[in-house]
Amino acid sequence: MNILFFTRNQVSPNIGGTERVTLTLGSGLRKYYNYNCYSAYIHPNEGNNQVFCGEIKLRRSILTNDIINYIEDNAIDWLICQGEFRIAIKIKNALNKRGSKCKVMAVHHFAPGWEEKFVTPQIIISKLKSHQKIQAFKQIILYPYLKWQALTNASVYKKAYNSLDYISLLSKSFIREFTDYAKISDTGKFKVIPNPLSFEEQLSNDEIAQKQNIILIVGRLEENQKRISLALEIWKRLNEELTEAHNWSLHIAGEGPDRIKYQDIVESKSIPNVVFLGKINPLEEYKKASIFIMTSRYEGRPLTITEALQFGVVPIAMNSFSSLTDLIDDSVNGYVIPNNDLDSFIKKLSDLITNHTTRNEMAKQAVLSANKFSISEIAKEWVTILNNRSIEY
Repeated sequence: MNILFFTRNQVSPNIGGTERVTLTLGSGLRKYYNYNCYSAYIHPNEGNNQVFCGEIKLRRSILTNDIINYIEDNAIDWLICQGEFRIAIKIKNALNKRGSKCKVMAVHHFAPGWEEKFVTPQIIISKLKSHQKIQAFKQIILYPYLKWQALTNASVYKKAYNSLDYISLLSKSFIREFTDYAKISDTGKFKVIPNPLSFEEQLSNDEIAQKQNIILIVGRLEENQKRISLALEIWKRLNEELTEAHNWSLHIAGEGPDRIKYQDIVESKSIPNVVFLGKINPLEEYKKASIFIMTSRYEGRPLTITEALQFGVVPIAMNSFSSLTDLIDDSVNGYVIPNNDLDSFIKKLSDLITNHTTRNEMAKQAVLSANKFSISEIAKEWVTILNNRSIEY
């Protein structure tokens, strides 16, 4: 079977969760089922072509023609659009006009309706106050168009559902959110497939016992979604209240427009033992760290939590998105904290720091819980769908 993945950015293990997932999935389908996987993208970067039989950089002005010709030239059976409902609809309509048998599935990597959260006056004001002034001015100029696009998004969701062969969601909880948002009642085209683990290796119990006193954050340094300022406040208060915290450090892996803002917070408030690692492959940090924290305002189904579980980095996350409980079994493999409850967050973080036995046992449970997201298991679910069979979820 021939599969073409469409992503906005060229697939790379170090560029975004969606691109990393695409690389992992393509590798799994090739390794376990001998599928031929191809890649189409708009923006080039340091890609990895070892997984794909071929790649094409699409020209934005004639994107649909480029991808249709590529589908025909390579006898593509399935086009998997990683997000991008509007583009997926255009391509599907063009395929229908050509009489093509190629099927199209769109994979939605966020919670339904997430787009509207990015276009608000509050966000623009926040960017004006930060180091994103140029981006803020662009959004002010484009605000009427961006707002119109966000407000018409529900109709795009509905059109995508009616036009495409399948819509893949990352959590069963997203089905209800999607149907409510798009105002549809049918659910027959939904497929629920979680993202696979990014790495094939796991830690042994002996390696878990040797973990270091590191608390880890992995993500884009952008305040509107990630709210890393809350994590810094939690870390500051914890160091004021708990002597044992002085022997720990907070490592922040990632890059983004608010990095300078966060560094200023650390410096101005004299927050101790904070290390900004920049954009790195986080594998070695997962291996070393003992605790993972997330304070996001919203997420889809964050890949970083499954990666943390995989390496026994016990996660603590605010319950701000419905898929969180798909990943964390509260008090078993991590902690689910009521959204915005800093006191409860600090209490659970303190408990993990001071109780090595509890932390070690939860780390072991985390590794076990991640097994169901292995690429071999997730590839099996994809093959079931691509062969037009139903799966239970």
